Amino acid sequence: MLALAVAYLRTNRNEPAKELLTSVIQIRPDSGLAHQYLGYCYLRLDEVNKSIESYSKAVEINDKDWEAHRGLGVAYMLNALSNEDAALKAMAVEQWHMSLEIKPDQPRRERLLRLIRKYSE
Repeated sequence: MLALAVAYLRTNRNEPAKELLTSVIQIRPDSGLAHQYLGYCYLRLDEVNKSIESYSKAVEINDKDWEAHRGLGVAYMLNALSNEDAALKAMAVEQWHMSLEIKPDQPRRERLLRLIRKYSE
């Protein structure tokens, strides 16, 4: 089911992906990967607060999940920018730093570093 949900996400079929990921989590609530993908799915559906919840659960399950930390940073930043909240902005940058600490050679590393510099000022 998780693989099918990912396929749905890759083809921009976000609603079916959300349904499948929710089902996976009902069956395996300890699946950090399902929570991580659900967080991404919620971002794509413009449901930032639900995205934060899902990514936070993924990080709670596996605090070494660099992708969940990165995604949580994105969700925090989107929320910070829409609410002009400096504390959320700082939380976003902190999550991005944690992501880079876990996996320094991650894809799009330079882009993430630029975002950190931009929003740390």
